[in-house]
Amino acid sequence: MSKKKYQLMGKVYTTDRVYIRTESRDGVIEWKEHTLKAPRAGWITRYSHLKNGLHKGGYGYDSCPYFEQTNSTPCIWITFWPTLNPCPVPIATITEGGNPHPPIQPPMTEQQKQMLRDDIKHQPRKNGRFTKL
Repeated sequence: MSKKKYQLMGKVYTTDRVYIRTESRDGVIEWKEHTLKAPRAGWITRYSHLKNGLHKGGYGYDSCPYFEQTNSTPCIWITFWPTLNPCPVPIATITEGGNPHPPIQPPMTEQQKQMLRDDIKHQPRKNGRFTKL
């Protein structure tokens, strides 16, 4: 790996495409490019090669399944937020800069909040502290 790739680690880059793993019924595994609805910014975490190929064997007790690689695709892994898993991204589609945004979480309904309140009321306590069930 060249020093140029290491210089990218931890810096913020923006992309509009990611790789998604697909597997057909005959065992063909491919990583295909998928266009995002909107460009996303994130931190580069690592550089790797995605392996395309075939799953073979494993049809009885005496044959073990194995993977036969046909080719590989170089990619960079970007984490869009620190609590999210990194995603493989094509190298040619990244641009420097951007502002990472936290994942959108839907607000809790009043019914969900009440369920949590009721659940915590029935937890066993001793001296004001929760005890194991």
